Amino acid sequence: MQLNMLISMKSIRAKYSLSKYIRIKMAYLKSKPIDLVSNIYHVITSKKLSPRLIIISPTNVCNANCIFCAYQYYKKPKINMDIDILKKTLYEAKVLSIPKIGITPLVGEILTDKTIINKLKIIGSYKFDSVTAFTNLLGLHKFDTGEFINIGITGLHVSTSPLRKELYEKIYRNKKYDIFLKNLINLLKEFNLGRTTIKTITIEFRSSLSLKDCLELDDFQKHIKPLIKDNVKVNAITKFDSWMGAIKKEDLLDGMTLEKPAGKKIVPCWRLSNIQVLSNGDIRVCGCRFNSSSGKDIFYIGNMKTVSIEDAYNSDTVKNLKKSFLKNNPPYECQICSWYC
Repeated sequence: MQLNMLISMKSIRAKYSLSKYIRIKMAYLKSKPIDLVSNIYHVITSKKLSPRLIIISPTNVCNANCIFCAYQYYKKPKINMDIDILKKTLYEAKVLSIPKIGITPLVGEILTDKTIINKLKIIGSYKFDSVTAFTNLLGLHKFDTGEFINIGITGLHVSTSPLRKELYEKIYRNKKYDIFLKNLINLLKEFNLGRTTIKTITIEFRSSLSLKDCLELDDFQKHIKPLIKDNVKVNAITKFDSWMGAIKKEDLLDGMTLEKPAGKKIVPCWRLSNIQVLSNGDIRVCGCRFNSSSGKDIFYIGNMKTVSIEDAYNSDTVKNLKKSFLKNNPPYECQICSWYC
């Protein structure tokens, strides 16, 4: 790997002026070197590369209406992923030696999919190094919790507000707090038995409260704190992305803030090393956000029904997106993104 990176940096130096090369080199030292070098190398050579991560959307249906999420503006038909699309995606990922899989929808909630257990079994059978997922847990009681946590997921992130009913109802905009809390308790109890493929559970409180304030709430102290073990992490999120301008400051509660777009973007974002396969089979490079105000999805690179992952990722669309950073002219969607790194 180090030799390949060295060769790549030499190729980059031969392609660009000294000043451009120095800027790239500085970015290289401060970022994820493998992704940065491979993205630039991808632009200046005809070499075919594979994405580093594939994020699969088993569904685009959600059972919440969070004030910080653009699901409320998502216009695509609501469907669950067809098993044949899932199998084709997983097979190609394995052939390409892609080690990591995410199963978090672009927007949506995995536990709204009645077939999710079967899908997780199929994913688990491929033995990927890492399978991560985000969930709001609202549908967990509809499944066998013990089976869910021992089916192949290696990292689980639980999205919630701080554990206060009225706060949950304001932020997640539903009346299911009691269901959520019971599901979280059952999840942690099962996890603590040790019969699980999950290495870490991360509970993420999304609100205006600091982590200290979240941990002092009565429901956390009474119900959750006694269940926290070494492999259960807790954090608080108070800054949020605007989803390319869809979410406004006034949409959030006082104290919740919008993350500012990340600085000047002179090299391709590492997220362009990833792709996402949506529930209808559409393939997107990056797959982090969508622009609800635009009629064109600039990150769309094909559909699993008609193109392979390898061909989609090595398309001119992907290379031109990466090249736009090197020309100091990334697309608007990237310029206003807060998650660039």
